[in-house]
Amino acid sequence: MKVLAHLAAAAAALLFSPGACADDWPVKPVRVVLPTAAGSAPDVIARLLGERLGQLWKQPVIVENKPGASGVIGISAFKQAPADQHGFLLAQAAVIAVTPRTLANPRFDVDADMTPIALVALSPMMILARQDFGANTLAEAFALARSGRQPITVAATGQYSIPHLSAEYIRKAAGLDVNIVSFGSTGGALNALVNGDAQLMVDGIPGVGAMRQSGRIKALATTASERLPGEPGLPTLAETLPGSPELSGWFVLFGRKNASAEVVERVNRDVRQVLQDPRLAARFVELGVFPRALTPAETARFVADERQRWGRVLDGLKIEAR
Repeated sequence: MKVLAHLAAAAAALLFSPGACADDWPVKPVRVVLPTAAGSAPDVIARLLGERLGQLWKQPVIVENKPGASGVIGISAFKQAPADQHGFLLAQAAVIAVTPRTLANPRFDVDADMTPIALVALSPMMILARQDFGANTLAEAFALARSGRQPITVAATGQYSIPHLSAEYIRKAAGLDVNIVSFGSTGGALNALVNGDAQLMVDGIPGVGAMRQSGRIKALATTASERLPGEPGLPTLAETLPGSPELSGWFVLFGRKNASAEVVERVNRDVRQVLQDPRLAARFVELGVFPRALTPAETARFVADERQRWGRVLDGLKIEAR
């Protein structure tokens, strides 16, 4: 019996080793840790992606929601799971690019603990105003802010969130004298906007659609790199502020640091394949996110660039890690 046990252990070690052939993978259910709550937009995205990948892999893809502590709980669960080439992390921009800079002890190191595998989608911001705000374009809003004729407050959802940091980036890049206030929820920021406590707002697309449809607020621009599908009349930030980068939230699939090159390539290839499904792309757009496929090397460069970009914004705020 001991001999059989040793043989079984050796076979498992060989099968799940970094050098295992990707054609033999996966051999059991795949688990994806998500550092956000069930029912959230990221959760829907993860499950839509997992469903398509599971069909390709002929194995279930199990999404494990581990919210809390700015993503630390989820990443801790990801790190503690068996290093068997079947565990992944689907993380948002703020978790990877912001949390390590704002927590004194985040308990994870992006470079030491994980391997970027595939960019899944981008979530650009919208710059919004109340319907009766005295500017109908972003250029007019900038001119009004610079004129000093009225104090302008910009509402954003979440302290040190991507909406908050996008607002801070725009304030500095455009040379605006505005007050930026972070709210605990999109609802709180929207209430401030429609009640006149804030004149502008920066937030992701998913949470503001209903209020836009009601006619109580208007969109002045997006922070995407190009005009969005279905929004041909809505300009980008770069059209008003030339040279502005794309300011977006994002979703990237990571593996453990020991992830084999073969599995990384296989997962990346399959993610890019399912992102080409028009039905999946349409569902993503309904959620306010836009599929974007990159190779593993491009994904690694993207993550590094984004960490540097948001790091510079955080440096400008001179915050102390808590």
